[in-house]
Amino acid sequence: MNVAARPTNEEFVADLMRFSSFGALSQVFVIEAIRRYADKVAAAKPSDSDTQFLSGAAWVGVAKEIRAKVYNQYDVDDDMVVQRPDQG
Repeated sequence: MNVAARPTNEEFVADLMRFSSFGALSQVFVIEAIRRYADKVAAAKPSDSDTQFLSGAAWVGVAKEIRAKVYNQYDVDDDMVVQRPDQG
């Protein structure tokens, strides 16, 4: 694919979330993948992620930030138990 024709990262993720032959199941898959990876990185020692191009502290920090946003969005605890059921 021509680099100029590639979607941005935001467009790519939106496409993953919106257009799947499996419908909305793709949204569950993407969010679960993000949650699991954020959990894994957030639990790591920052020095384990250090490279000459990447600060391990920044990588772990962004993982913790994203992890908190995911857990807050779905009102769940560390065991994925809903803390505040919707009062519909």
